[in-house]
Amino acid sequence: MKEQEIINWINNGKEKQEALVWFNRRRTLALYLIRGGILKEDVGIGILNFLELPQSSMKRLQVGRQVAFLKDVWIQVTDKEHYREFIGQFMKDDANEPETWTPEKIDTLFEYFRLGEIAKRNKDNPFFEGPAYTVTDWRGTISDAIFVNMNATLRTGGRKAPRMTVDEFKEAIAKKKENHKKAIKEFSLDNPEPGYINDWILDLGTELDWKWVKDVQKVQFDFENRFISDDVKVSPTKGIPYFECWAGGDWQHPLYFFLYWDGKDIRGYVPTKGNTFNATLGCAFGEEHEFLPDEDQRTEADWKKEGGYIVAAQNFPDFIASGKTAEEINNAALEYGLMNRIRANMAACLEDFEERIDIV
Repeated sequence: MKEQEIINWINNGKEKQEALVWFNRRRTLALYLIRGGILKEDVGIGILNFLELPQSSMKRLQVGRQVAFLKDVWIQVTDKEHYREFIGQFMKDDANEPETWTPEKIDTLFEYFRLGEIAKRNKDNPFFEGPAYTVTDWRGTISDAIFVNMNATLRTGGRKAPRMTVDEFKEAIAKKKENHKKAIKEFSLDNPEPGYINDWILDLGTELDWKWVKDVQKVQFDFENRFISDDVKVSPTKGIPYFECWAGGDWQHPLYFFLYWDGKDIRGYVPTKGNTFNATLGCAFGEEHEFLPDEDQRTEADWKKEGGYIVAAQNFPDFIASGKTAEEINNAALEYGLMNRIRANMAACLEDFEERIDIV
């Protein structure tokens, strides 16, 4: 598939199309998942996922079922001219003409943050045996989930919240909404559909830099994709009403946070225990590159701060003791889809939340 053929394929499709393309890129086999078609008027939309895989991993990829890959960086292009420029630059780096394979179906399950689930379950997978839990959250159910940050030290007190019922909490939120009804109307944020009822809190909060935004950004992550529960939930011991929220960029693993009422305003809290972020660096998994040197300049200590290494170290101590370097362990975690298995341990997150909040 040459440059012009790729462009025509994206621009001429009447419906959404998908294909896998192999490229010989810098002496490393690279896999691209191309999705495209005429999705809006005459605009061709293409999303390319660049996935570097060692040659030994080619035959172990599972396509047509759930799929996980070594590395992914998403690039979305909605303008034909810019798309052509990108493809042109991309093809200059590849001396060999790529081989194209279009399977009958690619079950990506890509909705907000992830391309597929864990893939490789075979004798070569060092993470085949080990912890596995069934977890259901707003993304669905996963049967081989693993947890991180379960040994985090809890912080006691420092945040305050009044004793209040769910109805009182809803009333406080309703007053906040009424006070900002002009901005909500201006930004068209009032959506009564299930799944979007409280989106105005996230959308307007990030737009106006509300206090809760500053609270949760003590951990570095992006609000590109975000979710807030429709229903008010109540913590099990102290009875604190809260909204359950998730957020993260396309390149990041989403993390979990709470929104609650402190008596005057909406506040936010990111629990550490059981939550899905890099507590060593204070950032979302996938954001480590902002804190670490370039890969070719990293030390062993640097690699131990990478998400893949941290997740593997906390769940598979025998593999850590196998004599492999931290870089090798991190790469194995990515290659075998370990990062796709992490989920928040809600009981641990709530324990952290309740320990931090004093009822006044």
